[in-house]
Amino acid sequence: MKFSELHEQDRIQYVKDGFILILEQLAKDPTKLKTYIRLEQPKLTVAAFESLKDSMSEEEIALVKARNVALEEKVKAANEKLTLEFKAKEEIFKKIEDIISKLQKKEGCLCGSCVNINITNSMVPPELEILIDAARKEAEERSY
Repeated sequence: MKFSELHEQDRIQYVKDGFILILEQLAKDPTKLKTYIRLEQPKLTVAAFESLKDSMSEEEIALVKARNVALEEKVKAANEKLTLEFKAKEEIFKKIEDIISKLQKKEGCLCGSCVNINITNSMVPPELEILIDAARKEAEERSY
């Protein structure tokens, strides 16, 4: 049975179970967070300016310079947007790392791998929505 064919309550439960499994895995090995959030430096764009030729008139030179300035501004704005998106993603990554570092092992556990996940009993921090989306994607890929 496919994920989309399940009842809504079952789908919610499978996503929730997947989310808890992801949190447990990350509590044991925080380096696995990189599999869910890829932090790659953005590839910045470089403007390809029109060249000025000696045979151009003053009017043509002014037009080419104006287009080059406009192109430079456009590329600069696009690069700033990419940089800001990367910084926002980096901040979310750090917040998630902080949340994961605060997950504690269950008291009385003999195996040492059980984690006390009290996040699911209260409101889930918005930073963890990326992990919820990952759990939803994993649940959609499975057959039930």
